[in-house]
Amino acid sequence: KKLEAEDGTPRDVMELKSELLEEGYIKEKQGRNTVYKVSKKHHYDPHFIITEKGKIGFGMNGLQNEELTFHQAKKDDLFFHVKDYPGSHVILFDTKDEDMQVLACELALYISHQDNGTVMIAKKKDVKKNANKIGLVNILKYETKVIKFIRKDSLNLFKKALKAD
Repeated sequence: KKLEAEDGTPRDVMELKSELLEEGYIKEKQGRNTVYKVSKKHHYDPHFIITEKGKIGFGMNGLQNEELTFHQAKKDDLFFHVKDYPGSHVILFDTKDEDMQVLACELALYISHQDNGTVMIAKKKDVKKNANKIGLVNILKYETKVIKFIRKDSLNLFKKALKAD
């Protein structure tokens, strides 16, 4: 959760506090500084990067990850996640463009503070919600892509996208 708090906007951090409260990791304070309670009716907006080739969405906390993956993504959209490492859900919407897939892999690594690594790629229909924890998923069928480094242009795009929010 520390990784999500470091890069998140104030809204992301508040939602992260809500997630920790709901999961029982923290207790609600009494008085002026009460933690924002999670509401099932609240809409948690993920973040987006839009290029001429397509649209990539990503979450900065479990609530945004769930919104993105289970409410916004369609069954054939592509889901990306760093293999064997905690991190954001990344969704590539409405395209299978190879350049956009590499960009989505790089984004998954970047948000997880990794310079390189293996990224799982699955169709959204092969990603199932884990009932035990917010944002946790089970991936039934996936392929992997090894990224040796994140390109400089990608890094600049990611930094710009995170500052814009």
